[in-house]
Amino acid sequence: MAEICTGAILAGGQSRRMGVPKEGVLLPDGRPMIEHVIASLAAVCERVVIAGEARGYRNDDLLRLPDLRPGLGPLAGIEAVLSSGLSDSYLIAACDQPFVTPELLLRLPDGGRAQPRCFRGEGGTGFHPFPCCFPASWLPQVREALDGDRLSMRELLGVNQPDWPPVTAEEADLLRSVNRPADLGAMGAQASCLQVLGANDHAH
Repeated sequence: MAEICTGAILAGGQSRRMGVPKEGVLLPDGRPMIEHVIASLAAVCERVVIAGEARGYRNDDLLRLPDLRPGLGPLAGIEAVLSSGLSDSYLIAACDQPFVTPELLLRLPDGGRAQPRCFRGEGGTGFHPFPCCFPASWLPQVREALDGDRLSMRELLGVNQPDWPPVTAEEADLLRSVNRPADLGAMGAQASCLQVLGANDHAH
């Protein structure tokens, strides 16, 4: 397996809408949500790291990259990833995207381009900030945005760039986030999430 870039998972949020650390939420197959994302990234990257505190998940085999500015959202996680020096480019997903597939991830890297790449909807509609592919050379732009308290991925990147790969409605559904108890209930996962993570929170 050839390494196309380093895979990184953003897991530094407070999970306020979920009520428990969502990266450790158990899905119906018994695995924590973040492990679905790890598996997809590991299928296309030789190295996978976690950015952020990831309070609900522990795996000593994966490198942790602490946010340099905790509490400032996804851009802070991206800053930590891009400043790590691990790679020239990074394939970045969120910990609450358990449906993303290796096939989709493989469509983002594009020969060492100097610009980030995200998915867009067919016909140039819609904007999917994660997963995304970021070159390490974009660290100054990310830092400038954070310094100016401009925390929006939409503002940083713009939307619907013509060279971003389009996704169908069915593919876009695989990019959705699971970040509320209602999302889990639709998957039959809510009970196991709250029971197991409640125990894990006390353990940590």
